[in-house]
Amino acid sequence: MITLNTEKFKDAVGKAIKGAGLNKLIPLTSMIAIKVENNQLTLITTDASNTLYIMREVNASTFYAVAYAEQLYKLITRITTDTIKLDVKDAVLIVKANGEYKLELPLDENGNTVVFPEDDLSSIQTVAPNTDISHAT
Repeated sequence: MITLNTEKFKDAVGKAIKGAGLNKLIPLTSMIAIKVENNQLTLITTDASNTLYIMREVNASTFYAVAYAEQLYKLITRITTDTIKLDVKDAVLIVKANGEYKLELPLDENGNTVVFPEDDLSSIQTVAPNTDISHAT
C-alpha cells in the first residue's frame, strides 16, 4: 500500500490521461500504468504511436498496477481528502480516500494482471513542467 498527496496525484493523472488514445480496438490505449520506484511516481499511457510518461517525486514505497485510465481518472477527480492510499489485492486496485473504492484491473490472455510495456528511458529527453517544448533542445 502506498500513500500519495491527492492534489499531486490528481495533477499527474490529469496530465497522463491526455496521452491515452482510448481506442477500443487497441486495449492498451485505454490503460494507465501506476509505478512507484525509488520515491518516483511514474504514470504511463499510450495512444499506440506515442507513449507518455508523467513523473513526480513522491515519498512512497514500491508499487505497480495497470488500471483502466478513464475509470481511474473519473474517480481521482472526485477525491477531496488530503491523501489517497492505493493497494492491489486479487487483481483489484483499492483506492482509499473519501471511502474505499475497488477498481478491477485489466487481465491479459493468461488471466494475469497486465504489465505495461516500457521503453528504456535512459536516452529520452525530459522536459520540465511548463517548458515550451517548441524551443527545447
